[in-house]
Amino acid sequence: MKTSISANLAEHRVDVAFYGPVSFKDRMDALDVICQLLTEHALHRILLDFSNAWPGTDVDVNEEQLMQKLLAQPVLQGSYMAFVNSQELQGLPSASPETPVPNFVVGRFENHADAVAWLAERGK
Repeated sequence: MKTSISANLAEHRVDVAFYGPVSFKDRMDALDVICQLLTEHALHRILLDFSNAWPGTDVDVNEEQLMQKLLAQPVLQGSYMAFVNSQELQGLPSASPETPVPNFVVGRFENHADAVAWLAERGK
């Protein structure tokens, strides 16, 4: 798995792109960098693009551990996460009204432009 993670200061967000097989451990490792950038730059919007990724194999980390780590991050409180093409990847927060995600707001999109527009509508 390859990941590109950067602070997009012009758009007031953290941009993340995943490539190849992505495991729960890969996502947990990326979360460390994402949280660091959110803290350093006082950002609250995250673009997570899985367009070029697919589910990887996990040995040491499972979906529950990923969710525990996500929900335990104080810097994610009140943030907005836009997931692009993540439908086939498990272990990501649900955006359904029946199972709302505490702490942050999640949007799921089939294309990058819609995700960027949704994030742009949220506060800086």
